Amino acid sequence: MNSRSIILLLVVLPFYTGLSAQASFTTVTDELIIRLNGIVQVQYIVENAGKINSFEQPVFRDFRVMQGPMETTGMSMVNNQLSEYKALTYVLQPLHKGRLIVPGATAI
Repeated sequence: MNSRSIILLLVVLPFYTGLSAQASFTTVTDELIIRLNGIVQVQYIVENAGKINSFEQPVFRDFRVMQGPMETTGMSMVNNQLSEYKALTYVLQPLHKGRLIVPGATAI
């Protein structure tokens, strides 16, 4: 594996605490190290927030957006506790090698 073709991603993990103590907003990637011509899937997940009035898409300065945003919603019931989520997913390709930061997003 050529060290010049490896990219290390740093993930910015914002947390949303506005609507209730159980609400959360996280950023998740499927890879932490990718090749220059590789891709990474990034998800912005809001859990248990009730209603989302707006979502501000981040600016991907170091990446080309290959797909997205793709929206997923769901809910589950565990021990009579309802849990809901909404996720926006992007597939990104790095524009250059080096240490890159996946930016956080904003949801209200």
